[in-house]
Amino acid sequence: MNRRAFLRLAGLSTAGLFVPRGILEFPPSVRTAMENGYNFYGLTIDDGWSSAGVDETVDTLLQSRAFGLPDASATFFFVGRLLADRGRQVFDAFGDFRSFDFGYHTMNHPAVEEVVRWSSDDWLRDMDAWVTAGLRAGLGGLLVAFARSPGGVTTDAFLEACATFDTPLMPVGWSTEPYDWHRGRILIDSGRIALAHARHSDVGILAQALLIAHAFHRVPVNLPRLWTAHKVYRRACDESWGGSAAFCPYLNPK
Repeated sequence: MNRRAFLRLAGLSTAGLFVPRGILEFPPSVRTAMENGYNFYGLTIDDGWSSAGVDETVDTLLQSRAFGLPDASATFFFVGRLLADRGRQVFDAFGDFRSFDFGYHTMNHPAVEEVVRWSSDDWLRDMDAWVTAGLRAGLGGLLVAFARSPGGVTTDAFLEACATFDTPLMPVGWSTEPYDWHRGRILIDSGRIALAHARHSDVGILAQALLIAHAFHRVPVNLPRLWTAHKVYRRACDESWGGSAAFCPYLNPK
């Protein structure tokens, strides 16, 4: 994708910007934002069903670096059975360990009607299978301790499993409606966690959002970097702050 194609994909105007409004009510234990002093926001990209969609999404992120966002990065929430194939696509495209990583999003992305019936043991087995799939794919250094359930549905069993997994996982939601990406002209506030999907229909609006971020000096980053910036900010504001400070954003499977 060349410069002209990227601009055409993103659209020409930033007029009529709006701040996305979340439609899901996440409990307080699910992170949807992490305030920070660096104008960072978290960019998360889900699923990865389409190989072509993954290629287009990664190409858009790479192109954004040519437009003044050299630090642009993202956390990919890919399902376990796609990690070997899609994860290597991302790895081969970026070629380094600073720009991207992978968070838990179940092994097979079951329907919401199914996951609401899962027990904490069901979730723990699935989490273990997902980590094993990532390790077998050679992505061990890129697996991070953030978890998102299908559809963002949060149950007590999911939260219990996140807290009791071998390496505790931080449950994350998002601060945008998934369909906001198709309404255009998105202005994402600093600290928000933004959701996109690795598919062709999201690529144009993702490119537009990245350009708008650049215009307003906001930088999309992966969740470990957002969390680190959040910790620094909170400690600067409140020296006594220690909430979740011991949380390690990278997985260390036993």
